[in-house]
Amino acid sequence: MCDGYKYNRGVALATNNFSLTDNELLINALNKNFNFNFKLINDHGQPTIYIPFENVTNLQILVIPFMHSSLLYKIHL
Repeated sequence: MCDGYKYNRGVALATNNFSLTDNELLINALNKNFNFNFKLINDHGQPTIYIPFENVTNLQILVIPFMHSSLLYKIHL
């Protein structure tokens, strides 16, 4: 729950310690299985998974039941 943060109008996942290949593999799995349009960005020189604004509502619906209320701000709630 705490390995993510607001990034512009979207949300970023703290995947900067994963390799580029691992990030791409994870993005492909998330996009395929959940019909998202996640992107790989370069945040401070590290590969990071970015969830664009247009996918934030779908992300919220998917994860809210599993998140502690004190961390909902990370997904723009």
